[in-house]
Amino acid sequence: MAKLAVITGAAKGIGAATAHAFAEAGYDIILNFLSDTVAAEATAVATKNAASK
Repeated sequence: MAKLAVITGAAKGIGAATAHAFAEAGYDIILNFLSDTVAAEATAVATKNAASK
């Protein structure tokens, strides 16, 4: 069974750090954010890179 985490507030700060930690641990993640699209996209790229290591 796949592990899945839904991270709210994932664009920056604690949410981004949490998303990164879950990605490194092998979870599939869903990122949710309010309005900072640029930061959310940066978090998505960073977590994808962390997951592929």
